[in-house]
Amino acid sequence: DFPEIPTWRKYFEDYTGQVIDDHQLECWDLKNDEDLDEIMKSWIWEDYCSSKFAPNALAYHKLLELRLGDSAQPDSKSGWPKGIDFFEGFNPGNSSLFARARDPIAISLLQARLTELDTGLEIVPIKEYEW
Repeated sequence: DFPEIPTWRKYFEDYTGQVIDDHQLECWDLKNDEDLDEIMKSWIWEDYCSSKFAPNALAYHKLLELRLGDSAQPDSKSGWPKGIDFFEGFNPGNSSLFARARDPIAISLLQARLTELDTGLEIVPIKEYEW
């Protein structure tokens, strides 16, 4: 479950850490300081949450943080060499984050590495992503 939809002020202060200035007001089509105390539009909040709190986003961020790739081959946006791909949105307007194993061997090796690092994480395969 995502956190409750905040006001714009709470969003900036507690979630993004961005300074509230005239530029921010203009970017988000907020007319004045009073608009900051209005509840955000739900679709904007849901988009933010899907990239921060959704299980697929949490997995994406955690796997990137662990830097699982071969130390001889630096990390890249294309993923963990020979095993894990990292996706930032499948098309324009989609900000979903996913990590995908290329084959069963990569999944097995990833689980072994997660266990070795004592992360407490367990891979649970899905057959199909549901929108």
